[in-house]
Amino acid sequence: SSLADLFCPRLGISRTAFRYVHVAVIDAGSGFDPRTVDRRSRFYSFEEQLPGAWVKMNCNTGFVDNRPEYALAQAFSHYTHHATDGEVMVLDVQGNVSADGQFVLSDPAVQTRDRRKFENPTNIGERVIKRFYQSHRCNEHCEKLRLPRMVPVSGV
Repeated sequence: SSLADLFCPRLGISRTAFRYVHVAVIDAGSGFDPRTVDRRSRFYSFEEQLPGAWVKMNCNTGFVDNRPEYALAQAFSHYTHHATDGEVMVLDVQGNVSADGQFVLSDPAVQTRDRRKFENPTNIGERVIKRFYQSHRCNEHCEKLRLPRMVPVSGV
């Protein structure tokens, strides 16, 4: 969510126009009744409920939906890679897009150039970053942010 907070002002849009859900983390060790919770985990996260249809705009397998209504989402993924000097890319951009174009997102998959820096099963790493650039088509938001056009790499 901090990268989304940096992204919005760079485009001149409200932080509420493109944001991640509000999340609360509960420590089960501080007052939960152990008889009513899953004992395999100590921490639980709760997210606000999103109204409307769930939409996947890109994912950590290389899928990119380049339709114009999702151009902002694709520019965000491109921006995250550039803003972190190529160390990180946020993919699996998914959630709800309201009728007035407000994005509320959840469940991102963070990709890192060096997977040892963020060990997570959804972090496929540089291979999927290259796949993103094979499918991504820079759009007006990428141009406004002056993001470099990435040349697709074959053989990934």
